Amino acid sequence: MKKFYPFPALWRCMPIVGLMCALALDAQAVEVKANRSCKVWAADKGVVTSLNHEAWLMGFMSGLATATDRDVLKGTDAAWIFVRVDSFCLVNPLKHIGDAGVAVFEELLKKKGF
Repeated sequence: MKKFYPFPALWRCMPIVGLMCALALDAQAVEVKANRSCKVWAADKGVVTSLNHEAWLMGFMSGLATATDRDVLKGTDAAWIFVRVDSFCLVNPLKHIGDAGVAVFEELLKKKGF
């Protein structure tokens, strides 16, 4: 028996809508826990707490990859990601590490052709 979908075009758009929502974290529609500022990221560079920030960032970006089903982290060196976050935070000290993570994630999507 064929399933009836009252809005078939809407259902086909859902993956795109989901991806757009995941990448629209700049709006901070959700509260992201332990999301430190770029100022803190830069100030803690080279200190033991910077490892915590890096671990949080990698978990956050892994969550983005899982939520969007885009394995952009595969084959990407963590050190490269941290350098890109450093660059983002240097230009945007009032933003948060999560914002930097989304920016790097979007950069990887383009770079890897997703």
